[in-house]
Amino acid sequence: MSAPNTQTTFIMRPFDWLLLVCLSLLWGSSFFWSTIALDQVPAGWIVTARLILAALLLTAAVFALKRKIPTDLRSWTAFAVLGLINNLIPFSAYTLSLLYISSSLAAVLNAFTPLSTLVLSQVFRLEDRMTWFNTLGIIFGISGVALLMLPGLQGQGWSQAVGVAFAVTAALFYAFGALYARRFKGIDPYVMAWGMICFSAVYSVPAAFIQHGWPTAMPSPSILAALFMLGAFSTALAYMGFFTLLARVGPTNSATVALILPFAAVFLGVVFLGERFTVLTGGASIVIFLSMVFIDGRIPKAVLAGLSPKS
Repeated sequence: MSAPNTQTTFIMRPFDWLLLVCLSLLWGSSFFWSTIALDQVPAGWIVTARLILAALLLTAAVFALKRKIPTDLRSWTAFAVLGLINNLIPFSAYTLSLLYISSSLAAVLNAFTPLSTLVLSQVFRLEDRMTWFNTLGIIFGISGVALLMLPGLQGQGWSQAVGVAFAVTAALFYAFGALYARRFKGIDPYVMAWGMICFSAVYSVPAAFIQHGWPTAMPSPSILAALFMLGAFSTALAYMGFFTLLARVGPTNSATVALILPFAAVFLGVVFLGERFTVLTGGASIVIFLSMVFIDGRIPKAVLAGLSPKS
């Protein structure tokens, strides 16, 4: 039996726009806090600290909100897999990218996530055929990443290219995670976030130990503060904010955060970390932003609708 053909219309109210902006700041600032922490803490232990703190806070939130914890093997398998491909690997890859590229550039490359999701959904035939908007978005996205790889190809050093590769790898795993998570729509999203964060926190400890050994020195108070902000605000609170927004305005409007997030990260990186955009990086960032706009599709459709003759 086919489902009834109904469509829910979501309206973005002032509170929702405020929540959207706050969410973009929370997620965008994760690159900022990670860059600060890298001054004294190895990448692997940054990820571990972030995940353990987020897991503790989300555990408290899930039980305080009296969310139902599933007991079936299928749900816990989803938590285990998503903890690896949607948290541990992309968090680690983005943190490693910051050893080679600026936090601003890493945030811009986060735009490769919707592009990767679109391409993979077509490869695995999980969605309808692409529109020409989507095709243009893919072309822009690949072109933007190619521009960022240009210094390495011109023999100017592969440092930036390595950082770009790490960031793109993170985006690819986020895309795999998003597509895999679609199979588990019946699980409470808050519980899904809690479950995968808890599993990824468990994975992260041996992963960090293998990479770096046990930590030998206590970070300074400012670095500990950065780690706290990363785990508490840019991870735990960000997840709770996203699922609150999702419930209020639906998935399409919630996805708009991907368009705003890079601006928050670029602002923090340029103003507080002294990062600068070269002409090449700025141009590539604009191309990647256009990729997001065309993949999202709403702005081009609105423009075409406004230009079309009225009957």
